[in-house]
Amino acid sequence: MRIDKIEIDGFGKLNQVSFAFSDGFNLIVGDNESGKSTLCEFLLAMFYELPNSLKKTTKYDEARKMYRPWNGSAFGGRVYFTDNSGTQYVLEKSFGKTKTSDRGKLLYADTWESAGDAEGVGERFFGLGREGFLKTLYVKNLDANGTVGGEEIMAKLSNMETGADEDVSYEKIKAAIEKAHAQIVTKTGRGGKRPALEEEKRNLETEKAVLLQKKEMLKTTENEISALALQEAELQAERKRLEEILSLAQEHEAYEAEKQATETRNIMSARYKSECGRLAEMKAEYASLEKQTENRVPEQVLVQAKELEKQCIIAESKVEEWNRAQQEKAEREKKLAKKGKQLMFAGVAVLILGVVLGIAGIFIHPAIGIGAIVIGVLMFAVLAVSARNKPESTEFADAVSPQENAKSIRKELEALCKMHRAISLEELENMARSFAEKEEKLPELAEKIKQLETETEQILAGISKIRLPEPRDYSEEAKLYSGAATEEVAEAVRSVALKIETNKERMHSAKLKLTQETAGEKTVAEVDTAIFALENEIAQLKKQEAAYELAEGWLEKAHREIKENFAPRLNKKTGEIFSELTEEKYGDVRVGEGFCLHYKNETGEITDSGSLSRGTYDLLYISLRLATLAVLFEEKVPTMVLDDAFSQMDDERLQKIVSYIKKAPFFGQVLNFTCHRESAEMLDKEKINLIDLNKEGV
Repeated sequence: MRIDKIEIDGFGKLNQVSFAFSDGFNLIVGDNESGKSTLCEFLLAMFYELPNSLKKTTKYDEARKMYRPWNGSAFGGRVYFTDNSGTQYVLEKSFGKTKTSDRGKLLYADTWESAGDAEGVGERFFGLGREGFLKTLYVKNLDANGTVGGEEIMAKLSNMETGADEDVSYEKIKAAIEKAHAQIVTKTGRGGKRPALEEEKRNLETEKAVLLQKKEMLKTTENEISALALQEAELQAERKRLEEILSLAQEHEAYEAEKQATETRNIMSARYKSECGRLAEMKAEYASLEKQTENRVPEQVLVQAKELEKQCIIAESKVEEWNRAQQEKAEREKKLAKKGKQLMFAGVAVLILGVVLGIAGIFIHPAIGIGAIVIGVLMFAVLAVSARNKPESTEFADAVSPQENAKSIRKELEALCKMHRAISLEELENMARSFAEKEEKLPELAEKIKQLETETEQILAGISKIRLPEPRDYSEEAKLYSGAATEEVAEAVRSVALKIETNKERMHSAKLKLTQETAGEKTVAEVDTAIFALENEIAQLKKQEAAYELAEGWLEKAHREIKENFAPRLNKKTGEIFSELTEEKYGDVRVGEGFCLHYKNETGEITDSGSLSRGTYDLLYISLRLATLAVLFEEKVPTMVLDDAFSQMDDERLQKIVSYIKKAPFFGQVLNFTCHRESAEMLDKEKINLIDLNKEGV
């Protein structure tokens, strides 16, 4: 793997800068505070993430705040790199205020298409996690804290095996496991937590046996309590059943009440509407009667009409008598006419006789003749007058015809009736009677109107008093409920509740009696619970014990395998590198228990590393780190970062280390950060890629 280029938008003091790296050895030189460590941290943040802490006392958020650009520019950048197959990638990240707000992309450099998740890029391409990277490919100055000695070097060497914190080693882990194991059970099997718990369990089991024996004697009371508990359960079930029925009955009554209220309101509303209609009709009728009584027939008119009717009846009653009288008169006149004619004939006869006698008397004596003629004439005159004269009727002689009189009276009556819109006395009387009836009816109708108005007001008041409940949905079961009434069910619920209370009092008394009989003692249940808890705890301890035994076995096995597999190769490679760097002054190196180092000096004597100088210690540490990389990455070591790792080396040793790294086939790209310009000028002759942070204007 090779890092080709870095572009930083903003990270700490580095803003809007880019750096190009080549394959092989890259030397990045810069004065103190020029940004070397910041650039290293940028690489770590890009391939892994921002560090959880800069120091043991520095929180994660403080580290994020520290590297946030001071000038407010974008927080992040890009890294261009190529994997072992020759594929080039672009890793781009922008960091937020928190880890959840970080954003990243991994793209193919030629197409800018996605090449996978930006998380875990370091694990994917380096084959190591962050801690593994820091323990292998990332080498810092041993003298970073200014207190480098043999013990610190040995701690770092030991740390190469465990990959954990620098104060952890195989011996310490083994001792910690043995100590934890001994806390559970000692090697004799009599000490430790598990035997103590097992003894406590045996004591509890003995206590349980005693309690069970006593419990047998208290069985009667317990049976009573059990029976009461069963009875209470049954009563509670019955109570629940009755409460469900009560709820159903209450819902049904509410449904019926709502239904009844609605029906009553509808009936009263319909009645109110009907009564209002009747009231309107009565008022219309009253108004009509009142209007009709305005043209009532006066009493004197009715008296006058009756008088005329009476006169008409009297007149009409005389018509027949008058007609009979007229008929009798006609017959008399006929008789008189006949008599007159007879008298006339008699007079004519007398006259003729007188004339004849007179004529004859003339012949006798003129005086006799004249006398006879005169007597004849007189007799004729008398008879003629008698014939003309008609005897006067004693009745209706000169009266007006009763029929005419009746007709005249009838016309007067008709005129009087017509004047009051009647055609006859009967109709006039009917009208008068009707008016009288209507006048009599008006007070009665007014009273009825008043009563009906009162009734309608009462109906309306009754409607307003009916308060319909809020509409709600009733279950079909509640609508069709036909069981006992609510009060009856409620009484049953109260009865069951009373039984429950009585049962509880009896149970309380029985329990009190049992408590008094077992006062100061644990219950079997409590002992069982304690035994169960102890069994669980003992079981857990046995699991832990087995785990510790397994861990001890695996630790021994792993340690043995490391010594048998990794250690020989590591010893060999470390010896080769250490020998070459010291010009074969130290020909062989062995890593023993706890990474205790031994070596052969120039005379072939085997001695421990405690006699080495501090510079030689550093050289041995570098040899071990390089050997570890050579063993871990057999084909080719990925990009290695050296952060002032050679600050304690003199120029000669530094040049030897760089020359070895450059010519070793398993080393690829190396990024060496340093503040020593003299070393940089010296190494520049080795044909390396030199980057001067000060000259780049950082």
